[in-house]
Amino acid sequence: MTNESTRDGSALIRNSDLAMSIAKREHNKIVVYQDALLEEFKANNLLEIELKKALRRNELYMVYQPQLDSNDKVKGVEALLRWNSASLGMVPPDKFIPIAEKCGLMGDIGRFVIEQSLSDIASLNHNVGESIDLSINVSIKQFRDEQFVEQLKLALDKHQFPAQSLILEATESVFIDDIDAVMLTMKEIKELGVSLSLDDFGTGYSSLSLLKALPIDEVKIDKSFVFDMMADQDSHSMVESIILLAHKLNMKSVAEGVETREMNQSLVELGCDFYQGYLHSKPLDFEGLSDYLNK
Repeated sequence: MTNESTRDGSALIRNSDLAMSIAKREHNKIVVYQDALLEEFKANNLLEIELKKALRRNELYMVYQPQLDSNDKVKGVEALLRWNSASLGMVPPDKFIPIAEKCGLMGDIGRFVIEQSLSDIASLNHNVGESIDLSINVSIKQFRDEQFVEQLKLALDKHQFPAQSLILEATESVFIDDIDAVMLTMKEIKELGVSLSLDDFGTGYSSLSLLKALPIDEVKIDKSFVFDMMADQDSHSMVESIILLAHKLNMKSVAEGVETREMNQSLVELGCDFYQGYLHSKPLDFEGLSDYLNK
Protein backbone atom coordinates (compact mmCIF):
# COMPACT_ATOMS: atom_id res chain seq x y z
CA MET A 1 0.00 0.00 0.00
CA THR A 2 1.09 3.56 -0.63
CA ASN A 3 -0.38 7.01 -0.82
CA GLU A 4 -0.58 9.38 -3.76
CA SER A 5 2.49 11.34 -2.63
CA THR A 6 4.83 8.35 -2.98
CA ARG A 7 5.05 7.01 -6.53
CA ASP A 8 8.83 6.65 -6.93
CA GLY A 9 9.91 3.00 -6.81
CA SER A 10 13.16 3.58 -4.94
CA ALA A 11 11.33 5.65 -2.32
CA LEU A 12 8.80 2.86 -1.85
CA ILE A 13 11.58 0.32 -1.30
CA ARG A 14 13.39 2.65 1.13
CA ASN A 15 10.20 3.28 3.08
CA SER A 16 9.32 -0.41 3.29
CA ASP A 17 12.87 -1.24 4.43
CA LEU A 18 12.60 1.38 7.18
CA ALA A 19 9.24 0.02 8.35
CA MET A 20 10.63 -3.54 8.33
CA SER A 21 13.71 -2.59 10.36
CA ILE A 22 11.54 -0.82 12.94
CA ALA A 23 9.22 -3.84 13.15
CA LYS A 24 12.21 -6.12 13.82
CA ARG A 25 13.71 -3.74 16.39
CA GLU A 26 10.45 -3.27 18.27
CA HIS A 27 9.40 -6.94 17.88
CA ASN A 28 6.14 -5.87 16.22
CA LYS A 29 4.50 -7.96 13.51
CA ILE A 30 3.30 -5.01 11.45
CA VAL A 31 4.59 -1.45 11.04
CA VAL A 32 2.97 0.81 8.47
CA TYR A 33 5.30 3.44 7.03
CA GLN A 34 4.45 7.04 7.80
CA ASP A 35 6.45 10.19 7.13
CA ALA A 36 6.83 10.64 10.89
CA LEU A 37 8.81 7.37 10.98
CA LEU A 38 11.39 8.81 8.60
CA GLU A 39 11.72 11.98 10.66
CA GLU A 40 12.16 9.94 13.83
CA PHE A 41 14.73 7.73 12.10
CA LYS A 42 16.71 10.78 10.96
CA ALA A 43 16.60 12.32 14.45
CA ASN A 44 17.74 9.09 16.12
CA ASN A 45 20.47 8.60 13.53
CA LEU A 46 21.78 12.10 14.23
CA LEU A 47 21.72 11.42 17.98
CA GLU A 48 23.69 8.21 17.45
CA ILE A 49 26.33 9.98 15.35
CA GLU A 50 26.72 12.80 17.88
CA LEU A 51 26.68 10.44 20.87
CA LYS A 52 29.61 8.50 19.43
CA LYS A 53 31.52 11.79 19.33
CA ALA A 54 30.40 12.83 22.81
CA LEU A 55 32.72 10.51 24.73
CA ARG A 56 35.74 11.65 22.71
CA ARG A 57 34.80 15.30 23.14
CA ASN A 58 34.16 15.03 26.90
CA GLU A 59 30.59 16.23 26.41
CA LEU A 60 29.20 13.77 28.96
CA TYR A 61 29.38 14.73 32.61
CA MET A 62 27.94 13.77 35.99
CA VAL A 63 25.64 15.57 38.39
CA TYR A 64 24.62 14.36 41.84
CA GLN A 65 21.30 14.66 43.69
CA PRO A 66 21.53 14.44 47.49
CA GLN A 67 19.53 11.90 49.49
CA LEU A 68 18.66 12.94 53.05
CA ASP A 69 17.39 11.18 56.17
CA SER A 70 14.55 12.31 58.43
CA ASN A 71 16.94 14.67 60.25
CA ASP A 72 17.86 16.39 56.95
CA LYS A 73 21.35 14.89 57.05
CA VAL A 74 22.85 13.90 53.70
CA LYS A 75 23.29 10.14 53.64
CA GLY A 76 24.30 9.85 49.99
CA VAL A 77 23.87 11.01 46.41
CA GLU A 78 22.51 9.56 43.20
CA ALA A 79 24.81 9.96 40.19
CA LEU A 80 22.98 11.22 37.11
CA LEU A 81 24.40 11.42 33.59
CA ARG A 82 24.10 14.58 31.50
CA TRP A 83 25.02 15.40 27.89
CA ASN A 84 25.78 18.91 26.68
CA SER A 85 26.29 18.44 22.93
CA ALA A 86 28.29 21.03 21.01
CA SER A 87 25.83 20.81 18.12
CA LEU A 88 22.56 19.79 19.78
CA GLY A 89 22.75 21.54 23.14
CA MET A 90 21.47 19.80 26.27
CA VAL A 91 20.05 16.38 25.38
CA PRO A 92 17.89 14.76 28.09
CA PRO A 93 18.84 11.23 29.25
CA ASP A 94 15.49 9.76 28.19
CA LYS A 95 16.41 10.71 24.63
CA PHE A 96 19.99 9.47 24.42
CA ILE A 97 20.09 6.47 26.80
CA PRO A 98 17.77 4.35 24.60
CA ILE A 99 19.93 5.26 21.59
CA ALA A 100 23.08 4.26 23.49
CA GLU A 101 21.54 0.90 24.38
CA LYS A 102 20.46 0.17 20.81
CA CYS A 103 23.74 1.15 19.13
CA GLY A 104 26.05 -0.63 21.58
CA LEU A 105 27.47 2.42 23.37
CA MET A 106 26.05 1.59 26.79
CA GLY A 107 29.16 -0.35 27.80
CA ASP A 108 31.48 2.60 27.23
CA ILE A 109 29.04 5.07 28.76
CA GLY A 110 28.43 2.81 31.76
CA ARG A 111 32.16 2.55 32.42
CA PHE A 112 32.49 6.33 32.19
CA VAL A 113 29.68 6.79 34.72
CA ILE A 114 31.24 4.39 37.21
CA GLU A 115 34.79 5.74 36.85
CA GLN A 116 33.81 9.42 37.01
CA SER A 117 31.34 8.99 39.87
CA LEU A 118 33.70 6.94 42.02
CA SER A 119 36.48 9.45 41.39
CA ASP A 120 34.28 12.45 42.24
CA ILE A 121 32.71 11.12 45.43
CA ALA A 122 35.96 9.57 46.71
CA SER A 123 37.62 12.96 46.28
CA LEU A 124 34.66 14.75 47.85
CA ASN A 125 34.56 12.48 50.89
CA HIS A 126 38.28 13.05 51.40
CA ASN A 127 38.06 16.83 51.00
CA VAL A 128 35.03 17.49 53.22
CA GLY A 129 35.70 14.75 55.74
CA GLU A 130 32.39 13.05 55.03
CA SER A 131 31.53 9.48 54.14
CA ILE A 132 28.44 9.65 51.95
CA ASP A 133 27.07 6.82 49.86
CA LEU A 134 27.03 6.82 46.07
CA SER A 135 24.13 5.38 44.06
CA ILE A 136 24.73 4.57 40.38
CA ASN A 137 22.15 3.41 37.85
CA VAL A 138 23.06 0.20 36.02
CA SER A 139 21.50 -0.90 32.73
CA ILE A 140 20.38 -4.37 31.73
CA LYS A 141 23.26 -4.57 29.23
CA GLN A 142 25.77 -3.96 32.02
CA PHE A 143 24.22 -6.74 34.10
CA ARG A 144 24.57 -9.07 31.12
CA ASP A 145 28.23 -8.15 30.57
CA GLU A 146 30.42 -10.99 31.84
CA GLN A 147 33.22 -8.51 32.58
CA PHE A 148 31.03 -6.10 34.56
CA VAL A 149 31.74 -7.35 38.08
CA GLU A 150 35.49 -7.55 37.48
CA GLN A 151 35.51 -4.05 35.98
CA LEU A 152 33.57 -2.79 38.99
CA LYS A 153 36.07 -4.35 41.39
CA LEU A 154 38.99 -2.77 39.52
CA ALA A 155 37.29 0.63 39.60
CA LEU A 156 36.66 0.39 43.36
CA ASP A 157 40.31 -0.50 43.94
CA LYS A 158 41.58 2.21 41.60
CA HIS A 159 39.67 5.00 43.34
CA GLN A 160 40.02 3.48 46.82
CA PHE A 161 36.27 3.72 47.21
CA PRO A 162 34.75 1.58 49.99
CA ALA A 163 32.46 -1.03 48.48
CA GLN A 164 29.98 -0.70 51.36
CA SER A 165 29.38 2.93 50.34
CA LEU A 166 28.36 2.02 46.77
CA ILE A 167 24.78 1.23 45.79
CA LEU A 168 23.89 -0.04 42.32
CA GLU A 169 20.37 0.84 41.17
CA ALA A 170 18.45 -1.13 38.56
CA THR A 171 14.85 -1.09 37.41
CA GLU A 172 12.55 -4.07 37.73
CA SER A 173 13.04 -4.99 34.06
CA VAL A 174 16.64 -5.99 34.82
CA PHE A 175 15.62 -8.45 37.50
CA ILE A 176 12.84 -10.23 35.62
CA ASP A 177 14.87 -10.79 32.45
CA ASP A 178 16.90 -14.03 32.54
CA ILE A 179 16.55 -14.23 36.31
CA ASP A 180 19.10 -17.04 36.79
CA ALA A 181 21.93 -15.11 35.12
CA VAL A 182 20.94 -11.91 36.91
CA MET A 183 20.90 -13.66 40.29
CA LEU A 184 24.45 -14.91 39.68
CA THR A 185 25.65 -11.40 38.81
CA MET A 186 23.89 -9.97 41.86
CA LYS A 187 25.53 -12.58 44.08
CA GLU A 188 28.97 -11.60 42.77
CA ILE A 189 28.20 -7.90 43.30
CA LYS A 190 27.08 -8.57 46.88
CA GLU A 191 30.28 -10.53 47.52
CA LEU A 192 32.21 -7.34 46.74
CA GLY A 193 30.31 -5.62 49.56
CA VAL A 194 28.26 -3.45 47.18
CA SER A 195 24.56 -2.87 47.91
CA LEU A 196 21.68 -3.25 45.43
CA SER A 197 18.65 -1.02 45.00
CA LEU A 198 15.40 -1.65 43.13
CA ASP A 199 14.59 1.58 41.27
CA ASP A 200 11.12 2.91 40.35
CA PHE A 201 9.47 0.28 42.52
CA GLY A 202 5.74 -0.11 41.94
CA THR A 203 5.73 0.67 38.23
CA GLY A 204 6.89 -2.71 36.90
CA TYR A 205 6.11 -6.39 37.28
CA SER A 206 7.89 -7.58 40.41
CA SER A 207 5.98 -10.15 42.41
CA LEU A 208 6.36 -10.37 46.18
CA SER A 209 8.02 -13.78 45.85
CA LEU A 210 10.58 -12.38 43.40
CA LEU A 211 11.29 -9.39 45.62
CA LYS A 212 11.81 -11.70 48.58
CA ALA A 213 14.18 -13.90 46.56
CA LEU A 214 16.37 -11.05 45.33
CA PRO A 215 19.32 -9.88 47.48
CA ILE A 216 18.01 -6.30 47.49
CA ASP A 217 19.03 -3.82 50.19
CA GLU A 218 16.85 -0.88 49.19
CA VAL A 219 13.70 0.01 47.25
CA LYS A 220 13.15 3.39 45.62
CA ILE A 221 9.55 4.53 45.52
CA ASP A 222 8.70 5.87 42.09
CA LYS A 223 8.20 9.62 41.98
CA SER A 224 4.79 9.27 40.31
CA PHE A 225 3.38 7.79 43.55
CA VAL A 226 5.21 10.32 45.71
CA PHE A 227 3.95 13.22 43.59
CA ASP A 228 0.31 12.07 43.80
CA MET A 229 0.26 10.87 47.41
CA MET A 230 -0.95 14.16 48.92
CA ALA A 231 -4.05 14.33 46.72
CA ASP A 232 -4.74 10.68 45.86
CA GLN A 233 -5.53 8.12 48.56
CA ASP A 234 -4.58 5.17 46.34
CA SER A 235 -1.10 6.62 45.77
CA HIS A 236 -0.77 7.36 49.50
CA SER A 237 -1.70 3.77 50.30
CA MET A 238 0.75 2.49 47.69
CA VAL A 239 3.61 4.50 49.22
CA GLU A 240 2.69 3.31 52.72
CA SER A 241 2.55 -0.32 51.55
CA ILE A 242 5.94 -0.13 49.83
CA ILE A 243 7.57 1.32 52.95
CA LEU A 244 6.02 -1.36 55.17
CA LEU A 245 7.01 -4.12 52.74
CA ALA A 246 10.58 -2.85 52.53
CA HIS A 247 10.94 -2.82 56.29
CA LYS A 248 9.40 -6.29 56.64
CA LEU A 249 12.07 -7.56 54.23
CA ASN A 250 14.86 -5.65 56.04
CA MET A 251 15.27 -3.18 53.19
CA LYS A 252 15.62 0.59 53.29
CA SER A 253 13.11 2.82 51.50
CA VAL A 254 13.95 5.90 49.43
CA ALA A 255 11.33 8.33 48.12
CA GLU A 256 12.06 10.07 44.83
CA GLY A 257 10.54 13.34 43.65
CA VAL A 258 10.02 14.97 47.06
CA GLU A 259 9.07 18.56 46.26
CA THR A 260 7.22 20.01 49.26
CA ARG A 261 7.60 20.10 53.05
CA GLU A 262 4.13 18.58 53.41
CA MET A 263 5.14 15.69 51.18
CA ASN A 264 8.36 15.16 53.13
CA GLN A 265 6.55 15.26 56.49
CA SER A 266 3.99 12.72 55.33
CA LEU A 267 6.80 10.39 54.24
CA VAL A 268 8.51 10.82 57.63
CA GLU A 269 5.26 9.87 59.37
CA LEU A 270 5.00 6.76 57.17
CA GLY A 271 8.50 5.72 58.23
CA CYS A 272 10.33 6.31 54.95
CA ASP A 273 14.09 6.15 55.49
CA PHE A 274 15.51 8.57 52.91
CA TYR A 275 14.29 11.43 50.73
CA GLN A 276 15.39 12.76 47.37
CA GLY A 277 13.96 15.64 45.37
CA TYR A 278 13.95 19.33 44.56
CA LEU A 279 12.73 20.25 48.06
CA HIS A 280 16.20 19.41 49.30
CA SER A 281 18.31 19.99 46.20
CA LYS A 282 18.37 19.82 42.43
CA PRO A 283 21.09 17.62 40.87
CA LEU A 284 24.43 19.39 41.40
CA ASP A 285 27.75 19.31 39.61
CA PHE A 286 30.91 18.47 41.58
CA GLU A 287 31.55 22.03 42.76
CA GLY A 288 27.89 22.61 43.59
CA LEU A 289 27.77 19.42 45.65
CA SER A 290 30.94 20.43 47.51
CA ASP A 291 29.34 23.77 48.40
CA TYR A 292 26.10 22.04 49.42
CA LEU A 293 27.90 19.71 51.82
CA ASN A 294 29.98 22.53 53.29
CA LYS A 295 27.10 24.94 53.94
